[in-house]
Amino acid sequence: MNLGAHRASSLLYNFIKAYNRGVYILPANVCPIVPLTFVKADVPFEFMDIHPLSLCIDEKTLIKTVEKTPEQYEGVVFVRT
Repeated sequence: MNLGAHRASSLLYNFIKAYNRGVYILPANVCPIVPLTFVKADVPFEFMDIHPLSLCIDEKTLIKTVEKTPEQYEGVVFVRT
């Protein structure tokens, strides 16, 4: 284990640097440190709207978006609110 990877942002940084082959989708209500981690890692990302009832990423919009161009996306950061 990397001793510097004791914070979630460090773990996220290491993961996205290792798997940097496309765009990640982030929910619009994600903690500000998450997109800053993507910027620091020079990994592309897009924000996606959240569902008004669950306050989680809107799954229907997510599926439609990824189905259009699946090769464009590497992953999704899902935040359970």
